[in-house]
Amino acid sequence: AWDARFVIALVALVGGVGGWSCLQIRLAYTHALLHGDPRRATLLLAAVLLVSVVLAAGLAATRLRAALAKPAGLAWLACPVPPAAIVRHLERDAGLPSIAFVVPAAAALLAGLGLLPGVTLLLAACGATALAWIAQRVACAGVVSLVAGRGSEPSRDEGSWRALLRASHANRSRAVTPARLRRESRADAIARLDRAITGRSPNARARLVGAIVVLLVAIAAWGLTGRPAAETRVVAFGAFLVCMAQLGAWAAWRAASDPRTLWSPLPLSLGDRWRARAKVLALAIIGALVVVFATAGALPLVARLGLAFVWGVPALVIALIGLHLGLASPEQPGVAENAHLGWLGVAVLASLTIPLLGWGMLAGALVFATRRMARTAREEAW
Repeated sequence: AWDARFVIALVALVGGVGGWSCLQIRLAYTHALLHGDPRRATLLLAAVLLVSVVLAAGLAATRLRAALAKPAGLAWLACPVPPAAIVRHLERDAGLPSIAFVVPAAAALLAGLGLLPGVTLLLAACGATALAWIAQRVACAGVVSLVAGRGSEPSRDEGSWRALLRASHANRSRAVTPARLRRESRADAIARLDRAITGRSPNARARLVGAIVVLLVAIAAWGLTGRPAAETRVVAFGAFLVCMAQLGAWAAWRAASDPRTLWSPLPLSLGDRWRARAKVLALAIIGALVVVFATAGALPLVARLGLAFVWGVPALVIALIGLHLGLASPEQPGVAENAHLGWLGVAVLASLTIPLLGWGMLAGALVFATRRMARTAREEAW
């Protein structure tokens, strides 16, 4: 049975997100209709539904690829079940979180009641449902074919068997340099471990690459011409915060991916692991701020220094939320990252609904994550 508090929080979150989305989309419909452009309102409905379908299919494909990448293929093949049935089970499990994209799609449909023709809404709902089912099946089939590799047109059973068999060998061991003694601090040793694992782990590396790409977007935002200076700063600030969110996701994934048995025999406390990662995050944030404001040629030096402080505080809070959630969720990197991104998403929606409320949500998230981390430290000590 689900916990009552979880159900209440889930209903409140879905209701808040859905209600806010419905209100915003209805305002867009009304604006288009008042200007005598019903076609624009219909295109907006189609765009929202199409984006929801594409994101849902992409999420299902990504989760299925991650499930097949785990070295559990031989364990699945040991079951007295046809391989095709196992792959179908993994596809259904991977597509379960895609239900979240029903919220914006339903909001777009409900917002059109009374404004758009009922036939248009009915056809859009039926078409989006059919397209979502087809897109998810096609995306998952493409992932299975990609993992299975090329062959002489295998049947579904043969392709599924090959995908599961290849998945069991996806993570091959690599030759490493022989171990040797080093004289360094605990924080430096943990930081060196993080660098080594990040270089070999596709999950951690992808988050850092994403942070670098978004940082380049923040740098490019200063080059926008023909726009007010305030709007340019808003775009650059938004891209910078997304970069920090990716950095926090890396910290959450790295801190939570290590097994408990790795740290229990070592004379390292949770504080040592926190200091090592917090130092890296602080250096990364300082470096990102220096790079962003070094390219902001339109701002005077005093304004750059002021914005560096204003931008640095929320960046540090966002990164520390990810780190604390990661340290509070050992052996559960996916849970830590989802909680981190979930808090950030709620903070963004809160700011859009009530100005400055999102910053209070971020402060609450930091307090919550810190308390969870402290409780995990007490459990490990016990």
